Amino acid sequence: MGEEIIAVTREIIANRLNYLTQEMGLSLAKTAYSVLFAENRDFSCAIFDREGYLLALGSFVPTHQGGMQGSMEYVLDKWGSKGLQDGDIFMHNDALHKGSHCQDITLFKPIFFDETHVATGCCVAHHNDTGGMRPRSYCPDAEEIYQEGIRFPAVKLFKRGELQQDILDIYMTNVRMPDSERGDLYAQLSTLSVAEKAIKELCERYGSAEKIINYFRSIQDHAEGRMREGIKSLKEGDYEAESYVDHDGWEEKSWKIKVTVSVKHKPQPHLIIDYSGSDPQARGFVNSYFYNTRANAWAAVYTVVDPYVHKCYGSMRPVEFNVPMGTIVNAKPPAPIGACTTESGFVAADVVALALGKARPQIATGVWGGSFGGLGIYGENPRHHKNSRIKERWASGFTDAGGVGGGARATKDGIGTVTDICGGPITIPNVEIMEANFPVTYRYRKLVSDGGGPGKFRGSPGYEVAIQPEGPMHFTCLCNKGYHGAEGIFGGKEGSRWKLEIRDAETDSILKELPPKVVLHPISPMEIIHINVPGGGGYGHPFERDPERVKEDVIEGYVSIDMAKKDYGVVINPETLEIDVDTTEKLRHGKGDQ
Repeated sequence: MGEEIIAVTREIIANRLNYLTQEMGLSLAKTAYSVLFAENRDFSCAIFDREGYLLALGSFVPTHQGGMQGSMEYVLDKWGSKGLQDGDIFMHNDALHKGSHCQDITLFKPIFFDETHVATGCCVAHHNDTGGMRPRSYCPDAEEIYQEGIRFPAVKLFKRGELQQDILDIYMTNVRMPDSERGDLYAQLSTLSVAEKAIKELCERYGSAEKIINYFRSIQDHAEGRMREGIKSLKEGDYEAESYVDHDGWEEKSWKIKVTVSVKHKPQPHLIIDYSGSDPQARGFVNSYFYNTRANAWAAVYTVVDPYVHKCYGSMRPVEFNVPMGTIVNAKPPAPIGACTTESGFVAADVVALALGKARPQIATGVWGGSFGGLGIYGENPRHHKNSRIKERWASGFTDAGGVGGGARATKDGIGTVTDICGGPITIPNVEIMEANFPVTYRYRKLVSDGGGPGKFRGSPGYEVAIQPEGPMHFTCLCNKGYHGAEGIFGGKEGSRWKLEIRDAETDSILKELPPKVVLHPISPMEIIHINVPGGGGYGHPFERDPERVKEDVIEGYVSIDMAKKDYGVVINPETLEIDVDTTEKLRHGKGDQ
């Protein structure tokens, strides 16, 4: 009976912690200054135990998981447990010291009860600009990390509750939009107060700091056990997968990321994730350092092995890594890594998910559309003269290219126009919000026909979007899947590829095709930025798809009549939209004219 009560109490506390992280995120969204925070929600909130291990993570950005864990590790490396004082708040965004790219600023607040350090509240958020050689700190032409933005190696923004004004001043002096950055930073700070209040209430409810600390350890151990059970359900063996990162800002080529995932059942279930065979690091900013690669691999493991396991460090104890130094997934400093989260990081997760799917086909998916597609537009704001409150210069990110196609599943088609697995619940703001806040006009957003990877189950298409600026401006763009589409699995085909074009604003005709990475490209108000977002990979051979489902796809506009015949072997009458059964059967059995 005692063990049952402890187990029930542990689950109550674990779920309270998860809900707490959601509360923190709600506070951040409600107090945010920028559209990026309030609408896109490119942030994550978490609770760490007193030993510095991730204890609870809400439904936020999966790629932030390992980023926060690595950052917390460095806080303890630098300050030690005795360096964490009541009222301290640490600020960290240094990839050279276990952090993520510089835009992901992480704040940590140690939480004390009865003078005992019980836990640490954490919030990481992607900021619009953290300095560097290009607006928004995305620098496709960077050759070393020092060009990409200001870095804070676990400095104390607050000491015993007192703001360190010099640290804040250094930050505000090095960014292009200090008002926005200050407002968003303060929004992050508000989440830490929410965490502190709730953890103290938890301690009061259960009577002591020591009792809560013991429950936290139990949560970690239970999650580890459940993850090992999940790994045990996978077939033992070595499973390989590979995919590519396209264009590093300098060269129009691809870099291979290869993984071998070994599923072991003895001496106890565990995984070995080995990225040997990946290409050497790039000159440009698509490289990743180890902690970002680990973060994205963890996200894939969570998703595939047991999506319901409590997301904490304990559940990742059964996972071992081999990530060779000098490769694109573990570059030697000071290699630039500004696009590591959405380029090499996403692919590092894709290949792990693809490999694990081979160990249990019923949970496998085709690869999702990949990169989040960072589009930033900069210039003088034409609305400035109409309203003195509007800044003369403006810069903002647009997450429209995040609406990628989901990979097909064992029993269903891919989920449509969503953020990649590692992007989590990052959203794409409504057109009205973007047009109200920024000097742009959206001409259209619409699904890409023939965008989903063909298969027994079809990958979802991404969509295409056209954005017209109100005045002369420049834009920087980064995306993947331009030279290689999202891979299918078990005979499924790749999804449609990324396209970036300049089009005529009146005729919508193509004026210029651009590579997946561009930096400060000029755009006039008589032109539009046109993007085709990649589709997801298919599952199973396309000729195994029910012809009636292919017909439905044609009627709904997902698949054209020509591609229904070419990819699926289904012949449809263009006038009646009925299936030509005899010709379809001949074609699918290799007797028709292909």
